[in-house]
Amino acid sequence: MQIQDRSQQQGAASESSRKRPLETHGLYRLGLAYGRQVYRFRWFIIAFWVIALGASIPFVGQIGDALHGGGYSNDSSESARVDTIIATRLNRPASQLLIIFQSDSTPVSDPAYQQEVHNFLNRARGYQYTTGVSQSNAGQDGRTTYVTVNLSIFPGGNQLSAFHTLLPSGSAAIPAHIYLTGDPVVDHAFTSISTSDVEHAELIALPIALLVLIIVFGTLVAAAMPLLLALVAVPVSLAIIYGIAQHTSMSIFVLNVASVIGLGISIDYSLFMTRRFRDELLEGRSIAEAVGWTIATSGEAILFSGLIVMIGFAGLLLIGVNLTSSFGIGGAVVVAISVLAALTLLPSLLSVLGPRINALRIPFISRFTTPHAPAGASEAGHENGNWYSSSNGATSAICWTSPQMALWIASPLSYCSASSSASRWTTKSSC
Repeated sequence: MQIQDRSQQQGAASESSRKRPLETHGLYRLGLAYGRQVYRFRWFIIAFWVIALGASIPFVGQIGDALHGGGYSNDSSESARVDTIIATRLNRPASQLLIIFQSDSTPVSDPAYQQEVHNFLNRARGYQYTTGVSQSNAGQDGRTTYVTVNLSIFPGGNQLSAFHTLLPSGSAAIPAHIYLTGDPVVDHAFTSISTSDVEHAELIALPIALLVLIIVFGTLVAAAMPLLLALVAVPVSLAIIYGIAQHTSMSIFVLNVASVIGLGISIDYSLFMTRRFRDELLEGRSIAEAVGWTIATSGEAILFSGLIVMIGFAGLLLIGVNLTSSFGIGGAVVVAISVLAALTLLPSLLSVLGPRINALRIPFISRFTTPHAPAGASEAGHENGNWYSSSNGATSAICWTSPQMALWIASPLSYCSASSSASRWTTKSSC
Protein backbone atom coordinates (compact mmCIF):
# COMPACT_ATOMS: atom_id res chain seq x y z
CA MET A 1 0.00 0.00 0.00
CA GLN A 2 2.84 2.40 0.82
CA ILE A 3 4.49 1.62 -2.51
CA GLN A 4 1.23 2.40 -4.34
CA ASP A 5 0.73 5.68 -2.43
CA ARG A 6 4.33 6.67 -3.16
CA SER A 7 3.91 5.96 -6.87
CA GLN A 8 0.72 8.07 -6.95
CA GLN A 9 2.48 10.94 -5.17
CA GLN A 10 5.37 10.72 -7.62
CA GLY A 11 2.93 10.75 -10.53
CA ALA A 12 1.14 13.83 -9.14
CA ALA A 13 4.47 15.60 -8.57
CA SER A 14 5.58 14.78 -12.09
CA GLU A 15 2.28 16.10 -13.49
CA SER A 16 2.53 19.36 -11.56
CA SER A 17 6.14 19.86 -12.61
CA ARG A 18 5.19 19.22 -16.24
CA LYS A 19 2.33 21.74 -16.30
CA ARG A 20 4.05 24.44 -14.28
CA PRO A 21 6.25 25.48 -17.24
CA LEU A 22 3.18 25.51 -19.51
CA GLU A 23 1.48 28.07 -17.28
CA THR A 24 4.44 30.40 -17.67
CA HIS A 25 4.64 29.98 -21.45
CA GLY A 26 3.50 33.12 -23.29
CA LEU A 27 0.83 31.56 -25.52
CA TYR A 28 -0.51 29.34 -22.74
CA ARG A 29 -0.71 32.27 -20.35
CA LEU A 30 -2.56 34.30 -22.96
CA GLY A 31 -4.93 31.41 -23.68
CA LEU A 32 -5.64 30.82 -20.00
CA ALA A 33 -6.34 34.51 -19.41
CA TYR A 34 -8.60 34.68 -22.46
CA GLY A 35 -10.42 31.51 -21.42
CA ARG A 36 -11.15 32.90 -17.97
CA GLN A 37 -12.58 36.05 -19.54
CA VAL A 38 -14.79 33.95 -21.81
CA TYR A 39 -16.05 32.10 -18.74
CA ARG A 40 -16.69 35.39 -16.98
CA PHE A 41 -18.70 36.93 -19.86
CA ARG A 42 -20.24 33.68 -21.12
CA TRP A 43 -23.84 34.90 -21.05
CA PHE A 44 -23.00 38.11 -22.93
CA ILE A 45 -21.18 36.11 -25.61
CA ILE A 46 -24.10 33.71 -26.02
CA ALA A 47 -26.53 36.64 -26.25
CA PHE A 48 -24.34 38.27 -28.91
CA TRP A 49 -24.36 35.15 -31.09
CA VAL A 50 -28.11 34.70 -30.65
CA ILE A 51 -28.65 38.27 -31.87
CA ALA A 52 -26.20 37.77 -34.75
CA LEU A 53 -27.99 34.58 -35.80
CA GLY A 54 -31.40 36.24 -35.65
CA ALA A 55 -30.17 39.20 -37.70
CA SER A 56 -28.60 36.88 -40.30
CA ILE A 57 -31.64 34.76 -41.10
CA PRO A 58 -33.49 37.38 -43.25
CA PHE A 59 -30.37 37.90 -45.40
CA VAL A 60 -29.87 34.16 -45.84
CA GLY A 61 -33.32 33.95 -47.41
CA GLN A 62 -32.38 36.63 -49.97
CA ILE A 63 -28.86 35.49 -50.81
CA GLY A 64 -29.95 33.67 -53.96
CA ASP A 65 -30.98 36.97 -55.58
CA ALA A 66 -27.58 38.54 -54.79
CA LEU A 67 -25.52 35.77 -56.42
CA HIS A 68 -25.04 35.13 -60.12
CA GLY A 69 -24.24 32.27 -62.44
CA GLY A 70 -21.33 32.23 -64.84
CA GLY A 71 -18.11 33.95 -63.82
CA TYR A 72 -15.84 31.61 -65.76
CA SER A 73 -13.76 34.28 -67.53
CA ASN A 74 -10.89 36.51 -66.48
CA ASP A 75 -11.90 40.17 -66.52
CA SER A 76 -8.40 41.20 -67.57
CA SER A 77 -8.27 38.83 -70.55
CA GLU A 78 -8.42 40.00 -74.16
CA SER A 79 -11.83 38.44 -74.76
CA ALA A 80 -13.23 40.26 -71.73
CA ARG A 81 -11.92 43.59 -73.03
CA VAL A 82 -13.50 42.95 -76.43
CA ASP A 83 -16.78 42.11 -74.72
CA THR A 84 -16.64 45.41 -72.84
CA ILE A 85 -15.97 47.35 -76.07
CA ILE A 86 -18.96 45.72 -77.77
CA ALA A 87 -21.20 46.57 -74.84
CA THR A 88 -20.12 50.19 -74.55
CA ARG A 89 -19.46 51.27 -78.14
CA LEU A 90 -21.94 49.15 -80.07
CA ASN A 91 -24.75 49.62 -77.57
CA ARG A 92 -25.25 45.95 -76.90
CA PRO A 93 -27.98 45.49 -74.28
CA ALA A 94 -27.06 44.37 -70.79
CA SER A 95 -29.14 41.22 -71.30
CA GLN A 96 -31.77 39.69 -73.56
CA LEU A 97 -34.82 37.55 -72.97
CA LEU A 98 -36.21 35.27 -75.66
CA ILE A 99 -39.93 34.48 -75.63
CA ILE A 100 -40.81 31.48 -77.81
CA PHE A 101 -44.32 31.14 -79.26
CA GLN A 102 -45.19 27.68 -80.53
CA SER A 103 -48.47 26.12 -81.62
CA ASP A 104 -49.27 22.49 -82.39
CA SER A 105 -51.49 23.24 -85.40
CA THR A 106 -52.11 26.98 -85.84
CA PRO A 107 -49.76 28.83 -88.25
CA VAL A 108 -48.07 32.07 -87.22
CA SER A 109 -50.03 33.95 -89.91
CA ASP A 110 -53.34 33.12 -88.21
CA PRO A 111 -55.06 36.29 -86.88
CA ALA A 112 -55.55 34.78 -83.41
CA TYR A 113 -51.86 33.84 -83.28
CA GLN A 114 -50.82 37.35 -84.36
CA GLN A 115 -53.16 38.93 -81.80
CA GLU A 116 -51.56 36.91 -79.01
CA VAL A 117 -48.07 37.99 -80.08
CA HIS A 118 -49.02 41.65 -80.48
CA ASN A 119 -50.68 41.78 -77.05
CA PHE A 120 -47.47 40.52 -75.49
CA LEU A 121 -45.36 43.02 -77.49
CA ASN A 122 -47.39 45.90 -76.08
CA ARG A 123 -46.99 44.65 -72.52
CA ALA A 124 -43.25 44.00 -72.96
CA ARG A 125 -42.64 47.55 -74.20
CA GLY A 126 -44.13 48.85 -70.97
CA TYR A 127 -41.72 46.86 -68.77
CA GLN A 128 -39.54 49.35 -66.89
CA TYR A 129 -36.19 47.77 -67.92
CA THR A 130 -37.05 47.24 -71.61
CA THR A 131 -34.88 49.06 -74.13
CA GLY A 132 -36.10 47.35 -77.29
CA VAL A 133 -38.48 44.65 -78.57
CA SER A 134 -38.34 42.80 -81.90
CA GLN A 135 -40.21 39.90 -83.48
CA SER A 136 -38.61 37.31 -85.73
CA ASN A 137 -40.10 35.65 -88.77
CA ALA A 138 -41.91 32.32 -88.61
CA GLY A 139 -39.82 29.18 -88.20
CA GLN A 140 -39.45 26.39 -90.74
CA ASP A 141 -42.51 24.59 -89.40
CA GLY A 142 -44.61 27.76 -89.87
CA ARG A 143 -46.04 27.45 -86.34
CA THR A 144 -43.15 28.85 -84.28
CA THR A 145 -41.79 32.36 -83.78
CA TYR A 146 -39.97 34.25 -81.05
CA VAL A 147 -39.70 37.74 -79.60
CA THR A 148 -36.44 39.30 -78.39
CA VAL A 149 -36.64 41.71 -75.43
CA ASN A 150 -33.55 43.85 -74.76
CA LEU A 151 -33.07 44.90 -71.13
CA SER A 152 -30.98 47.59 -69.47
CA ILE A 153 -30.06 45.31 -66.55
CA PHE A 154 -29.22 41.69 -65.90
CA PRO A 155 -32.42 40.76 -64.06
CA GLY A 156 -32.43 38.74 -60.87
CA GLY A 157 -35.16 36.60 -59.41
CA ASN A 158 -37.50 39.48 -58.48
CA GLN A 159 -37.23 41.16 -61.89
CA LEU A 160 -37.80 37.85 -63.68
CA SER A 161 -40.86 37.19 -61.54
CA ALA A 162 -42.23 40.58 -62.54
CA PHE A 163 -41.55 39.84 -66.21
CA HIS A 164 -43.33 36.48 -65.94
CA THR A 165 -46.56 38.34 -65.18
CA LEU A 166 -46.38 39.88 -68.67
CA LEU A 167 -46.47 36.50 -70.41
CA PRO A 168 -49.80 35.23 -71.74
CA SER A 169 -51.37 32.67 -69.43
CA GLY A 170 -54.60 30.74 -69.13
CA SER A 171 -57.11 31.56 -71.89
CA ALA A 172 -54.80 34.29 -73.22
CA ALA A 173 -52.15 31.69 -74.13
CA ILE A 174 -54.12 30.45 -77.13
CA PRO A 175 -53.37 29.27 -79.74
CA ALA A 176 -49.60 29.40 -79.03
CA HIS A 177 -47.76 28.09 -75.97
CA ILE A 178 -45.19 30.41 -74.38
CA TYR A 179 -41.60 29.54 -73.35
CA LEU A 180 -39.17 31.96 -71.73
CA THR A 181 -35.39 31.59 -72.05
CA GLY A 182 -32.18 33.61 -72.24
CA ASP A 183 -29.06 34.00 -70.10
CA PRO A 184 -30.87 35.58 -67.12
CA VAL A 185 -33.38 32.72 -67.07
CA VAL A 186 -30.63 30.09 -67.24
CA ASP A 187 -28.67 31.79 -64.44
CA HIS A 188 -31.78 31.96 -62.28
CA ALA A 189 -32.37 28.25 -62.89
CA PHE A 190 -28.80 27.53 -61.74
CA THR A 191 -29.47 29.59 -58.61
CA SER A 192 -32.67 27.72 -57.79
CA ILE A 193 -31.09 24.32 -58.42
CA SER A 194 -27.99 25.15 -56.37
CA THR A 195 -30.05 26.45 -53.44
CA SER A 196 -32.28 23.39 -53.53
CA ASP A 197 -29.30 21.05 -53.70
CA VAL A 198 -27.68 22.71 -50.67
CA GLU A 199 -30.86 22.35 -48.64
CA HIS A 200 -31.24 18.73 -49.72
CA ALA A 201 -27.60 17.95 -48.90
CA GLU A 202 -27.92 19.49 -45.43
CA LEU A 203 -31.05 17.46 -44.68
CA ILE A 204 -29.06 14.32 -45.43
CA ALA A 205 -25.72 15.35 -43.94
CA LEU A 206 -26.92 16.64 -40.56
CA PRO A 207 -28.57 13.39 -39.36
CA ILE A 208 -25.57 11.36 -40.54
CA ALA A 209 -23.20 13.76 -38.78
CA LEU A 210 -25.26 13.54 -35.59
CA LEU A 211 -25.12 9.74 -35.68
CA VAL A 212 -21.33 9.78 -36.09
CA LEU A 213 -20.96 12.34 -33.29
CA ILE A 214 -23.08 10.21 -30.96
CA ILE A 215 -20.76 7.29 -31.63
CA VAL A 216 -17.70 9.50 -31.04
CA PHE A 217 -18.90 11.17 -27.82
CA GLY A 218 -21.39 8.69 -26.41
CA THR A 219 -23.69 11.44 -25.07
CA LEU A 220 -26.38 13.48 -26.78
CA VAL A 221 -25.35 16.80 -25.23
CA ALA A 222 -21.72 16.53 -26.34
CA ALA A 223 -22.79 15.33 -29.80
CA ALA A 224 -25.09 18.33 -30.22
CA MET A 225 -22.30 20.89 -29.67
CA PRO A 226 -20.62 20.54 -33.12
CA LEU A 227 -23.94 20.69 -34.95
CA LEU A 228 -25.05 23.69 -32.90
CA LEU A 229 -21.85 25.50 -33.81
CA ALA A 230 -22.38 24.70 -37.51
CA LEU A 231 -26.00 25.87 -37.39
CA VAL A 232 -24.80 29.23 -36.09
CA ALA A 233 -21.61 29.69 -38.14
CA VAL A 234 -23.08 28.86 -41.57
CA PRO A 235 -26.06 31.31 -41.52
CA VAL A 236 -23.90 34.14 -40.13
CA SER A 237 -21.31 33.46 -42.84
CA LEU A 238 -23.96 33.48 -45.57
CA ALA A 239 -25.29 36.81 -44.28
CA ILE A 240 -21.80 38.32 -44.54
CA ILE A 241 -21.41 36.88 -48.05
CA TYR A 242 -24.74 38.50 -48.94
CA GLY A 243 -23.35 41.86 -47.86
CA ILE A 244 -20.19 41.32 -49.93
CA ALA A 245 -22.29 40.30 -52.95
CA GLN A 246 -23.99 43.71 -52.86
CA HIS A 247 -20.67 45.33 -53.82
CA THR A 248 -18.96 42.71 -55.97
CA SER A 249 -20.07 39.90 -58.28
CA MET A 250 -20.29 36.55 -56.49
CA SER A 251 -20.94 33.14 -58.04
CA ILE A 252 -23.97 31.15 -57.00
CA PHE A 253 -21.74 28.17 -56.32
CA VAL A 254 -20.34 29.93 -53.25
CA LEU A 255 -23.42 28.58 -51.50
CA ASN A 256 -22.14 25.04 -51.89
CA VAL A 257 -18.66 26.00 -50.70
CA ALA A 258 -19.93 27.89 -47.65
CA SER A 259 -22.32 25.13 -46.59
CA VAL A 260 -19.92 22.21 -47.03
CA ILE A 261 -16.85 23.94 -45.58
CA GLY A 262 -18.86 25.56 -42.78
CA LEU A 263 -20.45 22.31 -41.69
CA GLY A 264 -17.23 20.33 -41.89
CA ILE A 265 -14.93 22.83 -40.21
CA SER A 266 -17.42 23.63 -37.43
CA ILE A 267 -17.75 19.96 -36.57
CA ASP A 268 -13.98 19.59 -36.85
CA TYR A 269 -13.14 22.38 -34.42
CA SER A 270 -15.91 21.39 -32.01
CA LEU A 271 -14.43 17.91 -31.75
CA PHE A 272 -11.17 19.49 -30.63
CA MET A 273 -12.75 21.73 -28.00
CA THR A 274 -15.41 19.43 -26.61
CA ARG A 275 -13.08 16.45 -26.26
CA ARG A 276 -10.43 18.52 -24.50
CA PHE A 277 -12.96 20.14 -22.16
CA ARG A 278 -14.25 16.74 -21.05
CA ASP A 279 -10.69 15.59 -20.39
CA GLU A 280 -9.93 18.70 -18.33
CA LEU A 281 -13.04 18.15 -16.21
CA LEU A 282 -11.96 14.54 -15.76
CA GLU A 283 -8.74 15.76 -14.16
CA GLY A 284 -10.75 17.50 -11.48
CA ARG A 285 -10.40 21.08 -12.70
CA SER A 286 -13.06 23.70 -12.03
CA ILE A 287 -15.23 24.74 -14.96
CA ALA A 288 -13.39 28.06 -15.34
CA GLU A 289 -9.98 26.36 -15.33
CA ALA A 290 -11.19 23.64 -17.71
CA VAL A 291 -12.38 26.29 -20.16
CA GLY A 292 -9.09 28.16 -19.82
CA TRP A 293 -6.94 25.10 -20.47
CA THR A 294 -9.18 24.03 -23.35
CA ILE A 295 -8.68 27.35 -25.13
CA ALA A 296 -4.97 27.47 -24.24
CA THR A 297 -4.37 24.08 -25.87
CA SER A 298 -7.04 23.11 -28.43
CA GLY A 299 -7.99 26.75 -29.01
CA GLU A 300 -4.45 27.57 -30.06
CA ALA A 301 -4.48 24.73 -32.59
CA ILE A 302 -7.84 25.90 -33.94
CA LEU A 303 -6.65 29.49 -34.32
CA PHE A 304 -3.54 28.62 -36.33
CA SER A 305 -5.33 25.93 -38.33
CA GLY A 306 -8.01 28.44 -39.31
CA LEU A 307 -5.40 31.01 -40.32
CA ILE A 308 -3.67 28.47 -42.57
CA VAL A 309 -6.93 27.50 -44.27
CA MET A 310 -7.88 31.17 -44.75
CA ILE A 311 -4.52 31.80 -46.41
CA GLY A 312 -5.21 28.88 -48.75
CA PHE A 313 -8.59 30.28 -49.72
CA ALA A 314 -7.16 33.77 -50.13
CA GLY A 315 -4.77 32.33 -52.72
CA LEU A 316 -7.75 31.70 -55.00
CA LEU A 317 -8.18 35.46 -55.35
CA LEU A 318 -4.92 35.63 -57.29
CA ILE A 319 -6.34 33.64 -60.22
CA GLY A 320 -8.54 36.53 -61.32
CA VAL A 321 -11.55 34.44 -62.37
CA ASN A 322 -14.82 35.41 -60.72
CA LEU A 323 -15.74 31.81 -59.93
CA THR A 324 -12.52 31.05 -58.03
CA SER A 325 -12.54 34.48 -56.41
CA SER A 326 -16.03 33.73 -55.08
CA PHE A 327 -14.76 30.43 -53.72
CA GLY A 328 -11.86 32.23 -52.05
CA ILE A 329 -14.01 34.94 -50.47
CA GLY A 330 -16.74 32.53 -49.38
CA GLY A 331 -14.31 29.98 -47.97
CA ALA A 332 -12.28 32.58 -46.08
CA VAL A 333 -15.43 34.14 -44.58
CA VAL A 334 -16.91 30.86 -43.41
CA VAL A 335 -13.60 29.71 -41.91
CA ALA A 336 -13.15 33.03 -40.10
CA ILE A 337 -16.66 32.88 -38.63
CA SER A 338 -16.22 29.22 -37.67
CA VAL A 339 -12.95 29.99 -35.87
CA LEU A 340 -14.52 32.98 -34.12
CA ALA A 341 -17.52 30.92 -33.01
CA ALA A 342 -15.30 28.04 -31.89
CA LEU A 343 -13.23 30.39 -29.71
CA THR A 344 -16.13 32.39 -28.27
CA LEU A 345 -19.53 30.74 -28.54
CA LEU A 346 -18.47 27.13 -27.96
CA PRO A 347 -16.39 27.85 -24.79
CA SER A 348 -19.29 29.93 -23.48
CA LEU A 349 -21.70 27.04 -23.99
CA LEU A 350 -19.24 24.67 -22.33
CA SER A 351 -18.96 27.12 -19.42
CA VAL A 352 -22.72 27.03 -18.94
CA LEU A 353 -22.99 23.25 -19.29
CA GLY A 354 -19.98 22.25 -17.21
CA PRO A 355 -20.19 18.57 -16.20
CA ARG A 356 -23.59 18.37 -17.91
CA ILE A 357 -21.66 18.03 -21.18
CA ASN A 358 -21.68 14.31 -20.35
CA ALA A 359 -25.45 14.22 -19.80
CA LEU A 360 -27.88 11.99 -21.73
CA ARG A 361 -25.48 9.12 -22.17
CA ILE A 362 -26.20 6.55 -24.84
CA PRO A 363 -26.30 3.04 -23.34
CA PHE A 364 -23.42 0.75 -24.30
CA ILE A 365 -21.78 3.34 -26.59
CA SER A 366 -20.86 5.64 -23.69
CA ARG A 367 -18.93 2.80 -22.03
CA PHE A 368 -16.39 2.93 -24.84
CA THR A 369 -16.36 6.64 -25.72
CA THR A 370 -17.04 8.60 -22.51
CA PRO A 371 -13.83 9.12 -20.51
CA HIS A 372 -13.74 7.54 -17.05
CA ALA A 373 -11.09 7.92 -14.38
CA PRO A 374 -10.87 5.67 -11.32
CA ALA A 375 -11.01 7.47 -7.99
CA GLY A 376 -7.58 8.82 -7.06
CA ALA A 377 -6.06 7.93 -10.40
CA SER A 378 -3.55 10.28 -11.95
CA GLU A 379 -3.30 11.14 -15.60
CA ALA A 380 -0.81 8.35 -16.07
CA GLY A 381 -3.37 6.00 -14.65
CA HIS A 382 -6.24 6.91 -16.95
CA GLU A 383 -4.07 7.02 -20.02
CA ASN A 384 -4.85 3.32 -20.33
CA GLY A 385 -8.48 4.15 -21.21
CA ASN A 386 -10.30 3.12 -24.33
CA TRP A 387 -9.13 6.02 -26.51
CA TYR A 388 -5.57 6.57 -25.35
CA SER A 389 -3.67 4.03 -27.40
CA SER A 390 -5.34 5.05 -30.66
CA SER A 391 -5.13 8.80 -29.97
CA ASN A 392 -1.48 8.61 -28.95
CA GLY A 393 -0.59 6.85 -32.18
CA ALA A 394 -2.57 9.34 -34.27
CA THR A 395 -0.91 12.27 -32.51
CA SER A 396 2.53 10.83 -33.15
CA ALA A 397 1.73 10.44 -36.85
CA ILE A 398 0.50 14.04 -37.08
CA CYS A 399 3.62 15.36 -35.32
CA TRP A 400 5.87 13.33 -37.65
CA THR A 401 4.28 14.71 -40.81
CA SER A 402 3.40 18.22 -39.61
CA PRO A 403 5.14 20.15 -42.47
CA GLN A 404 3.44 18.04 -45.14
CA MET A 405 0.10 18.26 -43.33
CA ALA A 406 0.36 22.05 -43.10
CA LEU A 407 0.86 22.38 -46.85
CA TRP A 408 -1.96 19.94 -47.58
CA ILE A 409 -4.45 21.56 -45.23
CA ALA A 410 -3.69 24.94 -46.78
CA SER A 411 -5.33 23.67 -49.98
CA PRO A 412 -9.12 24.33 -49.84
CA LEU A 413 -9.93 21.30 -52.01
CA SER A 414 -8.07 18.88 -49.77
CA TYR A 415 -9.26 20.43 -46.56
CA CYS A 416 -12.76 19.02 -46.77
CA SER A 417 -11.48 15.44 -46.60
CA ALA A 418 -8.41 15.91 -44.46
CA SER A 419 -9.35 18.01 -41.48
CA SER A 420 -12.36 16.19 -40.13
CA SER A 421 -10.49 13.00 -39.31
CA ALA A 422 -7.27 14.40 -37.87
CA SER A 423 -8.98 16.60 -35.29
CA ARG A 424 -10.82 13.82 -33.52
CA TRP A 425 -7.73 12.64 -31.69
CA THR A 426 -6.80 15.09 -28.93
CA THR A 427 -4.46 13.92 -26.18
CA LYS A 428 -2.30 15.36 -23.48
CA SER A 429 0.84 14.44 -25.43
CA SER A 430 2.98 17.26 -26.78
CA CYS A 431 4.59 17.35 -30.20
